[in-house]
Amino acid sequence: MRYVVLTTIAFIVSAAIVLTACKHQPYVLPVSMRTGDSSICFERDILPIFISNCAKSGCHDGSGESDYVLNSYDNIVRRGIVPGNPEASKIYTSMTGSGEDLMPRDSPPLSAAQLGLIKEWIYSGAVNGTNCSSTCDTTNFTYSGAIKPMFDNYCAGCHNSSSAASTGGGYILDTYDGVKTVALNGKLIGGLTGSGYTMMPQGGAPLSDCQLTQVKKWVAAGALNN
Repeated sequence: MRYVVLTTIAFIVSAAIVLTACKHQPYVLPVSMRTGDSSICFERDILPIFISNCAKSGCHDGSGESDYVLNSYDNIVRRGIVPGNPEASKIYTSMTGSGEDLMPRDSPPLSAAQLGLIKEWIYSGAVNGTNCSSTCDTTNFTYSGAIKPMFDNYCAGCHNSSSAASTGGGYILDTYDGVKTVALNGKLIGGLTGSGYTMMPQGGAPLSDCQLTQVKKWVAAGALNN
């Protein structure tokens, strides 16, 4: 009987060792293959999404209690990005999860387009693209084609309907009516240029001259929902 017991214990220990040894680390794209997606630039396309939605004051900007600081390339990839493997990247899966684990917390979830950009960026190697060529076109200044996508990435993470409701005020830049209100009263361009208002986007790079021209043209044309 004792032999049987000892044999069983030995088998369990051996099985545990085998299972531990077989635990695989997540796949990481080799450095030599991290060429990136030429249509996606971290500085231009990815970082503004993190600044607006994650690195807000008191959240992941280093001023709050969170261990995650998501305000720069190094900080973002250090704490939850596995190059080549979005599904193993904790930051990405927290944005596509559900319930209390869904990020950003207490704000609208990222759009399908934003999640798609982040996923493709990780999949192609999570490269730190900087000084990227601009895709901005000053002849395009419609709300749907230029203004809304711009504000979704740069502004709506902080200035949205949910945050305005919880604080009892603030600008709403995730809806046409909200953007139109501050466009026509002068506060929109004032904030984007720092003329009499706090410079926006707060904590991030200012809009480019081309982007400001798009906004100014849209406002001058009557801030149409076009």
